[in-house]
Amino acid sequence: MTTKGRSKKEKSTVTGYENRIVAFIDLLGFKEIIMDTVVGKNMDNTENIGKVHELLLAMRRSLDIDEGYNEFIKSKQVTQFSDSVVISFLHDEESAVFWTLFEIQCLIVEIVSKGFLCRGGLTSGKLIHTNKLLFGPAFIDAYLMESKKAIFPRIIVDPEVIETAINYRHEDHTPEHIRESIMDMLTKDFDDFYYIDYFEKALECLNDTSCDTPTYMDNIKQIIKRNIKNKDPKIRKKYRWVREKYNETIKPYRKKAFLESLNDSDLYDFYKRLKKI
Repeated sequence: MTTKGRSKKEKSTVTGYENRIVAFIDLLGFKEIIMDTVVGKNMDNTENIGKVHELLLAMRRSLDIDEGYNEFIKSKQVTQFSDSVVISFLHDEESAVFWTLFEIQCLIVEIVSKGFLCRGGLTSGKLIHTNKLLFGPAFIDAYLMESKKAIFPRIIVDPEVIETAINYRHEDHTPEHIRESIMDMLTKDFDDFYYIDYFEKALECLNDTSCDTPTYMDNIKQIIKRNIKNKDPKIRKKYRWVREKYNETIKPYRKKAFLESLNDSDLYDFYKRLKKI
């Protein structure tokens, strides 16, 4: 006998963990803007609500969350909850690491254009990730990488993930070519962590957006200026790291020889405005 209106219990089809690469990404400064979506006595700040709405939609578009299909990574799963995103795929899927790193790099560029930075970790291990379920040791490891190890606004990458990219490459590519392609997106930091570079090495992503190099770097500059004098010393430390990377990135564009090589006056003005913080 069944009770009217009560659905039958759904049976689980999960039989065990899969070996997956997993990235956990968290937006920085999201809590503050959420707090600013309400002012006074429960009055909506529609401007800030609109900013949050556009930011989250931009993230979904960048990661193809609403498409339901990915032409490059067949086993990809993406889960978004509030200001966090989890991306995973089978560790042995051909070229999946490369395309995911590139996708995340372009995601960061998109987030920067909205005035935000992010932090995260990318690792591998045992995981269940479906449209309805997300759990496993690899998820915990990725979360701990983001919350305990990344420290600065960067997405750090487990070296084992790099080796996975080399082992499961397209047959037309050599190990050396894949390693070089991966390292075109990663930089080894002062503490020996590899991170997805969203400074000089991310400028190629700008080709797929309406944002040029000076505008992109200016967006980063504004984020730094907005946070570098925060009362919290931990936050100031994070953005001093960003400032250091920013200043190193703009050096070549500030050199006299480069500026004199520009025939376009608009481009000259663009690059001329890139100044050290």
